[in-house]
Amino acid sequence: MNERELSFLFAQAKDEEKPVLLKGGTSNQIYGTSKHIYRYKTPYPIDFLDTPEKERLAIAKGAHCPILPKVAYFSKEGHKVEQRLKGTVKEKFTIEDIQAVERSIKQLHHCPLIGIEFDLAKRISFYHAQAGDIPEIEGEMSRQYQIKAIKEIESYPSVYSHNDLWAGNILFSEGQAFFLDLEFAADAPSILDYLSFVEENDIDLNFDFGPADKEKTLALSYCLDILWAYWAKARYLQGCEAGKAIFDSKIARFQKGKETIKRYLGY
Repeated sequence: MNERELSFLFAQAKDEEKPVLLKGGTSNQIYGTSKHIYRYKTPYPIDFLDTPEKERLAIAKGAHCPILPKVAYFSKEGHKVEQRLKGTVKEKFTIEDIQAVERSIKQLHHCPLIGIEFDLAKRISFYHAQAGDIPEIEGEMSRQYQIKAIKEIESYPSVYSHNDLWAGNILFSEGQAFFLDLEFAADAPSILDYLSFVEENDIDLNFDFGPADKEKTLALSYCLDILWAYWAKARYLQGCEAGKAIFDSKIARFQKGKETIKRYLGY
């Protein structure tokens, strides 16, 4: 950590309070006061596809979206100062919470396109090359599944998309869901944010969610376990300790979903 850069970052919002280190986030250092959140970005080679320039563009395109925080400062390195929204991060979601997330996804998707695609097949290939083989998510069934699932996901229209809706990136306040952290934001198929929310939080759907029925949503969501398993292993190999726990969770979820995947393939 560069102390000089960190001190400069803290000076941007002219807070009267001293920022304190917060829990949350799996790689970057996050600090906060009552008014602002400060992110000191830690670069990893695996993040080559998600540059600070891309995030800056996503912030600009989403500037008028009411479910995103306002950004006061963003450096060329990706260090950031943004509005601290009032709300609660939840580990478990009620039906009302899920419905609030669905409403916010629809709002987000009305933002102007960013102009950079979140290419699912390209990312899986890139992360795989960085991480090496993972036997638990490879093999002939997985290959067939990826081909079919990616083709179906890509059949949905492209929209401004968050692409990383894990619980730590969602705040709830008075029935409204707010989305944080646009590191992975890009134009993506309109179903992807719904799949991201289900996959990242291991939601066991008992009702339809988003533009597909619950069985289809669950079946397609396992494609993201493949994506993020390769990403998490690569992150871990590149020095991010949190990558190991993320990797383990993705492998466990993919294994749990094999019967759903088999039904999806017509086995």
